Amino acid sequence: MQKLSILRFSPNRFTIQLSIAVLLLILSLLCGISFGSVTIPFSEIVQILFAFITGQSITEIPSSTISIVTNIRLPRVILAALVGASLAIAGAAFQGLLQNPLADPYTLGISSGASLGAVLTIFYNYLYLLFRF
Repeated sequence: MQKLSILRFSPNRFTIQLSIAVLLLILSLLCGISFGSVTIPFSEIVQILFAFITGQSITEIPSSTISIVTNIRLPRVILAALVGASLAIAGAAFQGLLQNPLADPYTLGISSGASLGAVLTIFYNYLYLLFRF
């Protein structure tokens, strides 16, 4: 017998939830690009991204603003989205592997191994900088 939650699954409901999630992702990416020491309006961001994808040139937006968006904020926001997605996949893998919805990295000692790796990286980087002459 199937679980009750599986029986209530509806493809239309999933499509609506996925659409809302994608819209929230796009909005959060635009907000991440927009906010900073220099606030850039959403309309300029969309123009810059469209021109960046298609290879067109933009004359009405200052080149400093284009550089801020394409060289600084866009890579940072894309990397943040990829890291968040990776953490979500890792969490789902833990929960699926352990068959426990409360599973976390501390359960298998993954956090301890990660902290050991961070300490070793910092230590060896310090040794490299100290003795590289």
